Amino acid sequence: SAFIACLETNDYGKTFACLCSTPSGPVATTSNNCELTVTTTTTSTSITPLTCSNGGYLVDGICHCPSGYGGISCEQKYDEKLCEKIICKNRGVCAIRNPNGPYESVCLCRYGISGDYCQLNGTLGFCMPNFCLNNSPCKENIIGSTRHAYCDCQPGFNGLKCQNQYFQCTSTGK
Repeated sequence: SAFIACLETNDYGKTFACLCSTPSGPVATTSNNCELTVTTTTTSTSITPLTCSNGGYLVDGICHCPSGYGGISCEQKYDEKLCEKIICKNRGVCAIRNPNGPYESVCLCRYGISGDYCQLNGTLGFCMPNFCLNNSPCKENIIGSTRHAYCDCQPGFNGLKCQNQYFQCTSTGK
């Protein structure tokens, strides 16, 4: 029998299974040799016709799963808690990237907002001298054809121009 595809099993990519074509239909096995599967299998191991769940789609007998789902029929949800671990600011929305794993959460920011957590509120234009306060550098971000300037605030400062001090260390750490 012939090898069809290598499938990720339901343990987050630690092991894989081979999908093999047999006279009785496709068979999933942890053996990496489809010939061994045919000679050692004595009971009926044919899989019922595969249907994909959670928005997955079937191509050549294999389910292609949407972001955050895996398993042979997309039945396993891998990302259900990832967006609970981060907070997106400025009305950013958490999403899952890398649909084939490893799964990562990322903030999708509104137009003019940037930063890992959408914490940088950009201003149209270019960086100018003294644009940012409290020794914070001005940075530029091009979104489409529009240039935005924003302040990358030093630790302990926030605000559009890093004008607000919200935290100050009590010692110099020496």
